[in-house]
Amino acid sequence: MLPMTVMSGEQRPAASPASTRAPDPHRWRRRVLLGGLFFGLTLLMLRPTWYSLDRTVPDLGDPVLYIWVLSWGAHAILTQPLHLFDANIFWPHPLTLAYTDNLLVLVPPFALLRALGASWALTLNLLILAMLVASQASTYLLAHWLTGRRDAAVLAATAFTFSSFLYVHMGHTQLLLFGLFPLCFYLLFRTLEERSLGWATLFGFATVAMLMGSLYYAAIYTVCVVVIIGGWLVLHRRNLSRRLFQCLLLAGTISLLAVPTLVPYATLNQERALGPRSGLQAADLVTVSRGSVLYPVLDQEASHRGGRTEHTFFPGFSTALLALVGLGALVVRRRRRAKLPPPAPAPVSPGAAEPPRGIDDPVLPGRSQYVWLLIAAAGASVVLALGPQQYGITMPFTLFHNYLPGFKNIRAISRLAMPAMLTGAVLAGVGFSWLTRHLRARAAALLAVGVAAFMLLEFAGTVHRVVLPTDPATLAVYHELARRPPGAIVELPIAGSVSPTHEWPFVEAPRMAYGTIDWHDRVNGYSGSAPADYLSNLASLNSFPSRAALATARRLKVRYVVLHTGRYAGFSQYTDAQARVVIGALPTSATANRYGNSWLIDLDHP
Repeated sequence: MLPMTVMSGEQRPAASPASTRAPDPHRWRRRVLLGGLFFGLTLLMLRPTWYSLDRTVPDLGDPVLYIWVLSWGAHAILTQPLHLFDANIFWPHPLTLAYTDNLLVLVPPFALLRALGASWALTLNLLILAMLVASQASTYLLAHWLTGRRDAAVLAATAFTFSSFLYVHMGHTQLLLFGLFPLCFYLLFRTLEERSLGWATLFGFATVAMLMGSLYYAAIYTVCVVVIIGGWLVLHRRNLSRRLFQCLLLAGTISLLAVPTLVPYATLNQERALGPRSGLQAADLVTVSRGSVLYPVLDQEASHRGGRTEHTFFPGFSTALLALVGLGALVVRRRRRAKLPPPAPAPVSPGAAEPPRGIDDPVLPGRSQYVWLLIAAAGASVVLALGPQQYGITMPFTLFHNYLPGFKNIRAISRLAMPAMLTGAVLAGVGFSWLTRHLRARAAALLAVGVAAFMLLEFAGTVHRVVLPTDPATLAVYHELARRPPGAIVELPIAGSVSPTHEWPFVEAPRMAYGTIDWHDRVNGYSGSAPADYLSNLASLNSFPSRAALATARRLKVRYVVLHTGRYAGFSQYTDAQARVVIGALPTSATANRYGNSWLIDLDHP
């Protein structure tokens, strides 16, 4: 008789992972309920209203930048796919989309929602909700496959998706793709375990999605995959079967589909200076989200730290404690296994490296090896996330930055720790599974509800939102430009990255989004960096209509000049009096007309 294992009060035979299981008649009902749960938790933590979904965004900087990125991607794929990266900002420079993440993985759903009539804000917010639901679902898949416990898997999904990292990076759309980590690792583990071309195909396409999403995540994900596959070969004594080789070759070949979208970044070859404090720090683990409901004292202490946005990695005390329990259970199990006599030879399924052990197993039989591989990948991500130096010691990130493509453009190095956040959440699920191994299903489920509620309280913080103006007075000039002949545009006054008032993202990003109405090239732009001559052009053009400004406009072949009046995002533009002075000093060949809050000047009016 097979030994029996208790799982949330349910008894199951401890067979190999590849053993045949009876069909689950409630499978689809359970999936619908889980989907409803994940969606409900997302609504609970973000607390959206129809107004906030349709009119507001987390802020007028990066979220609106990514509205432009997705809009440009959808437009260019249909109209000029061979010039996808030659976007309509930073004129006349090429490859300007490569100054930021291209988010091509999100372009299809974005384009569909926009085609159905959703506003810019609504489309972005629906994508955010979908990414958070998908993150919970993929983390659940991974944790359930490892532990065999639904309650533990839901806890892992909650801990990973709603950590403090989410609240501080709500405006960084590309970073909300963190749900691709558990999905990709799950598919990689299934490929290693079952050596199936089907799983390898899915793993390859998931990798493509990762590479076409966030550049930060793509860089550290590549390192993690190398660590996991290398670790698997070590565990299996470099026994790379022909079948597994075929699977990995297939997945790697499919991954090459993403290469054309990475080449422009290599061509642009941007390099960021290494900041001494840009890496992960010990205090980051107790830096809670702003407006923390449960830990106002920690919130106050964190408010005095510089660069808080990039140093908020509070995993929750409950998650950390459960993760330590899970890690301890794995260590104890490994030591006990080492003391046991070697088992009698028996046929095992491909990838099954360990025999079943009984009710004290923290994970399903044969799958603790994958948890250890996940821990190894997490270790690599933490080491790199520490940055270039720690206590005067040069760290591995310096070598990666100097010699490996994809790491030169990394500025916020701490973001590389996301695989470690995932591993901590999975270990928390493992710890809960082990602690409740003797409980009945109902008791374990009730306990899981209580733990999940406490986790959510630990993570809860302020959800910041601002209105993205789309009133007729703001958009009138862009609708007029859409009716005008092609010609490069400069919108004045231009905001720049050196401004002490930091208006660059909040002024220029919305202009980029509005510019998707007319699609004309424009000198303006915003991203994590800019072309080398952007600031010099800015200084010259902001003196318009001086001789220097007119000379710069001729050199850049600018036809249209837009003068914005009033205030935008709290920053002053031209006053009406200033705008009239500019218009009065225009060359006689130019024409000027007012549309809404802005003046449109045509320097080359026929």
